[in-house]
Amino acid sequence: MRKSNIEGEPDNLGPATTAKASSEHSPLGAFSWIARLSCCFMAQKSSWSFAEQRRLIELARASKSLDEVAKLTGRKPGSIKKVALRLGISFKPDAKKG
Repeated sequence: MRKSNIEGEPDNLGPATTAKASSEHSPLGAFSWIARLSCCFMAQKSSWSFAEQRRLIELARASKSLDEVAKLTGRKPGSIKKVALRLGISFKPDAKKG
C-alpha cells in the first residue's frame, strides 16, 4: 500500500514526480526552447499579403531593381528574392558600382 500525507493525497516519492519534463529528454527539446525564445527577440515582419505580392509583381514589370524594391517595400532583399522566386518573377540586376 502506498503512503499518503495528512490530507490523504499520495506522497511525492513516486516515479511520476521524479521524472523530468519530456522536452528535457527529447533531442529536439533544446531547439524548441530556442525557437520559442527567438520569436520574442527577433523582429519579424508579417507574411506577405495578397496586395503586397501584387505590388511586387507590378514593380517587377516596371523593371525596378532589387534594391529599389527593398526600399519601396521595407522588406529585406532576401525575403523579396524568396517571394519573387515563388511567384515566378525576377528583377533587373543592380547597376554595377565602380
